[in-house]
Amino acid sequence: VPSIQVTLGDEGYRALCRLRRDEEQDSEIMERALILLDTYSVVSKALGRNSLVKAVNVVHQMRNAGYSDEWATALCRALFRRREKDLRKAFRLFDKNKSGWIDSSELKEALPLMGEEVPESRIDELFQLVDKEGDGLLNFEEFSLLVSGLNVDGAEGE
Repeated sequence: VPSIQVTLGDEGYRALCRLRRDEEQDSEIMERALILLDTYSVVSKALGRNSLVKAVNVVHQMRNAGYSDEWATALCRALFRRREKDLRKAFRLFDKNKSGWIDSSELKEALPLMGEEVPESRIDELFQLVDKEGDGLLNFEEFSLLVSGLNVDGAEGE
């Protein structure tokens, strides 16, 4: 059996720890990780590389912001499945003050978490584009429109 030795950076080591199952050896984890990486390459061909890269970016951004993998999964479902249940969960996530609306500052925090790199100068323009009521707040329907517009090549809701 071929043997290799690797040096991991901090992020790679944290990922390895998240993959660890009880009493599993590092070599077993690495083998499973390589199989997952190989699977990733096949799935990216099936779904489209852009969608998969965006999903990976969303998970990375959410983890860096301190959110659990459960929230990252919920956000990916909202972005790519676009089912109402998933969208409502994402809406609640970004409605920080629980007002029932997403304001401009909440949107500025949300966009990077959704895998979007929108320049600061364009955020207000984007906000106004989807704020159909012109009240400076996004309701759930306007938020859903925004998500659809940001993910035009994603899967439609079931």
